[in-house]
Amino acid sequence: MEKCFSAVIGTSRLEKCRAAIAAAVLAAGMIGQHQAAAVSTADPLPAREMHNVEIYKRLSAAVVGIRARNPKGGPGAGYFGTGVVIDPGGLILTTTTTVPSWAADVKIYFTDGRILPASIVETSDQTEASLIKVEGKDFVHMKLADSRKYKAGDTVYSWGNPYLTIERDGQVSLSMGAISGIYRMYSFDDQSRYEGPAIETDAAINPGSDGGPLTDVEGNLLGILSLAYSRSRWLGIAVPSWEISQSLKALKDARFAPPPDTRRHPAGVMEEGIAAASRRVGEAVVRIKVAREGDKPPPPFGPAVNRPRNEVARMEAARPVGAGCSGVVLDAGGLVLTCAYNVEGKTTSIEVTTASGEKYPAEVLGAAEVGDIALLKVELPPGKTLPKPPKFGPAERHKVGAVVAVLGRSEEDLSLTLNAGIVSAVRRLDGTAIQTDALVNYGNLGGPAINLDGEVIGIAAHLSEKSHWRQNCGVSLITKWEAISAALPDLKAGKSIPAPKKPFLGVSPEFGALDIRGVKVQRVIPDSPAANAGIKEGDIIVALGASKIESWNDLLEAIRKTKGGEQISVRIRRGEGEVTLTVTMGEK
Repeated sequence: MEKCFSAVIGTSRLEKCRAAIAAAVLAAGMIGQHQAAAVSTADPLPAREMHNVEIYKRLSAAVVGIRARNPKGGPGAGYFGTGVVIDPGGLILTTTTTVPSWAADVKIYFTDGRILPASIVETSDQTEASLIKVEGKDFVHMKLADSRKYKAGDTVYSWGNPYLTIERDGQVSLSMGAISGIYRMYSFDDQSRYEGPAIETDAAINPGSDGGPLTDVEGNLLGILSLAYSRSRWLGIAVPSWEISQSLKALKDARFAPPPDTRRHPAGVMEEGIAAASRRVGEAVVRIKVAREGDKPPPPFGPAVNRPRNEVARMEAARPVGAGCSGVVLDAGGLVLTCAYNVEGKTTSIEVTTASGEKYPAEVLGAAEVGDIALLKVELPPGKTLPKPPKFGPAERHKVGAVVAVLGRSEEDLSLTLNAGIVSAVRRLDGTAIQTDALVNYGNLGGPAINLDGEVIGIAAHLSEKSHWRQNCGVSLITKWEAISAALPDLKAGKSIPAPKKPFLGVSPEFGALDIRGVKVQRVIPDSPAANAGIKEGDIIVALGASKIESWNDLLEAIRKTKGGEQISVRIRRGEGEVTLTVTMGEK
């Protein structure tokens, strides 16, 4: 099955990135505050870039393309993917989805153009690992890393042969990202049936990358990229190197390279700052499980189904039945914030689980359509409290380019998940939300969004089967703390707050109109307030009430200041003259 997971860490807007990296250096405690003025914000970025180039030059030859044949023929007669050389004598690790135990005619494609036959040494159904070998010596190789010594937020590289880049162009694909979660999972892919500990990453993984290496910042092998995915998160997965080493006899006594010190590493400085901030909030992040009338259990763990691509797309877009979502403690006395979508519908039970594994029933205390906010009341036994709430702070002071991360809890074992990115836009949904490229999915939906100071600036919201954007697409919306705090008095009082009616004029603009001060009307909606007031197509709106109009954004802002039923003057240019009309604003 073809799947594409894209890393969306931004690399443009250099000055903003440099400033963010410098801030992360401070947040991670790598230098003292008194030294901040002496640090050049331009230094970390080129150092990070140079390291990326150097690591690729040094180790890309260890990544190989693989093709194999099914001796029985028929559907699935051919296999292709990626592998990684793990010793100078030609041992190669890959997956059983690339080289199953029954494969024949296994061929290895190197970046220098060599094509060598390989033999199967050993396979493991437990970790879906295949160990194969080519004859030769002095191969460029990667060292194994002890995956147990890494954490969410650590910088990683994914390496692969997507779309046959090695065979076609002699090029290995390299992507940089971070560990976004380490947890137990069982795969919902049609080919992978992996069940066990997994390393999740937002580094890019594409068709043909399975079997390739996921490495730390020094190129040590953390895991083997898999076709597996979690039904609640749909992000890239690697099977940890430690698990693989314990499942293959040939690697039982393998030696592991020591993990790098990422606190001072040029390639990991920004991610380390984000990880440090997340640790201040992590204990307050909870998992929420919701049962609804008519829920059906997920499909059984069984043989590959080879679903059609459109069905897979529907599965990815749909909220998984019975899976966990996320929330954050607002009050240790029993209040939890999440998004309203997580708890909508005819619920039969809501369960909140803390980071320590304590489970409590909960109910919806109040919800607000604007902001997609819900407040849960957790039923605590006498003497019990929830974890201490984090510090909440305003989102308004965060500009485009500022670093932000969305936290959540994994479905299977309550591990903290972390998806980082930057602010993409600051005034979305009438100013109640910010947009970010941090990856949001049904697993971390409702979880807190934090800044580098460890403040919660909002919650992940506005994702559903009906939204124009999809999970993990790089467009995600965070309801601002300002909007949440404004609604809290009503939510605490047990009220459900419907979306307010918006003032409505009834015109659409001609965006291609050049050298025009004002808004040229391309269309007037029939029977709208604009039509009833006499506004015509081709008119140029230059004022609404006391607001001067020079752009479409000006007009939208002026409309927001009005109320349905309010009579307000609108000044327009029509032909060679000006006309002032009175419009009675509508509502929608």
